[in-house]
Amino acid sequence: MRSDFQIFNTVAERIRGVPYVLVGTQIDKRLSMLIENYGCGHTKYLPMPLNKAESYAKRIGASKYLECSEATGEGLDEVFEEAFEIGHSYALEQLRGYRRKMSAAAQIPKDRKLSCITQ
Repeated sequence: MRSDFQIFNTVAERIRGVPYVLVGTQIDKRLSMLIENYGCGHTKYLPMPLNKAESYAKRIGASKYLECSEATGEGLDEVFEEAFEIGHSYALEQLRGYRRKMSAAAQIPKDRKLSCITQ
């Protein structure tokens, strides 16, 4: 079975240059885990602290780190709004670049012959 890091590396290769958001889920468990650790119970894992998650997101090149909880709905709207805004900005940037390229191509004199070399 492939590790999460192998999966991430595969995805990262395919989306190179495209902005993405790293989303931490189940933030409702952070509080319950802290309560459980404070009491007598033992836990198998601890949620990643917010500052470490944000640092990790920067390290892997994510545009932003956001958190949400499916169980409580906390942060879900923000995740979708931010992801849309980042994607929309990227799309506009790509469109502007395409238009600049097309505009530059239109500047080529009509009498100039374009040629292609093939082997």
